[in-house]
Amino acid sequence: MIVIYSFISTYLKKAKRVCGKKKKTDT
Repeated sequence: MIVIYSFISTYLKKAKRVCGKKKKTDT
């Protein structure tokens, strides 16, 4: 369970970074 949670948290962090880059590029 802990391993899965850490994997999901890392994935969400990467997703947020990608979204931030996309938003900056669009603006």
